Amino acid sequence: MPSVAENFRAWNDEWPEERGGDEWTGQADFCGQPYEEWKRSLAERFISPFAAPGRSVLEIGPGHGRWTRILGASGAKISLVDISPRCLRTCERFLGPALGRAVLGDGSSFPGIPPGSVDFAWSFDCFVHMELDVLSANLREVRRVLKVGGIAVIHHPGRWPAGLALARRLAGRLPRLATLLSMGYPRIDSGWRGWVTAGSFRRAARDAGLRVVSSHRRWGPDDRFTVAKYRDWISVLERPAPHGPGTRHP
Repeated sequence: MPSVAENFRAWNDEWPEERGGDEWTGQADFCGQPYEEWKRSLAERFISPFAAPGRSVLEIGPGHGRWTRILGASGAKISLVDISPRCLRTCERFLGPALGRAVLGDGSSFPGIPPGSVDFAWSFDCFVHMELDVLSANLREVRRVLKVGGIAVIHHPGRWPAGLALARRLAGRLPRLATLLSMGYPRIDSGWRGWVTAGSFRRAARDAGLRVVSSHRRWGPDDRFTVAKYRDWISVLERPAPHGPGTRHP
């Protein structure tokens, strides 16, 4: 867990649209910062340098639009891919003329997004809910749709030490205990993350043909903002030129 089918049920059938994703304040709460400041700082650091007028942007798993509104205000043309028809309909309504394509994916592919057509791919609170095989398939699709030199910024899981992940596979009947041990918290709160380490994400990205430019758990003045509550990371990836050194990006 979480499987593609479980993700579909959660986001298409069960979770309400009331606050457009802005109910997820846990990462800001964890770092002791106001949610709106945390959100604005994250957008300034990881969206604004790459989403600009005239660019083609793909958001993977937009959910109810927490980041889609920010992308839509950038002047870029925004395409969306999600497994949930309900989420796509929600985001289409407020993108207006900024909308490029809105495509229904199967959880592992981006049908209808042409190869080499995307300048910037963005995903937050989506890859964290994937197991490694599904995550790897999505990274291969990211590489397929990015232009050479294109950038992807992906929020992904990374909390499971390798030994603990192995123990979990060997003793799969004890996932709640494994969660408690890995988090070090007095209460069980998994964040419904996939069992993926930061290292295995980076290997999957490289295997997909992407260059890992940088990975971040903290940012902003004095590193005051974080996605560390569930030991998550935000990684900046590039589709490099064939046999080239790649391009330096922030």
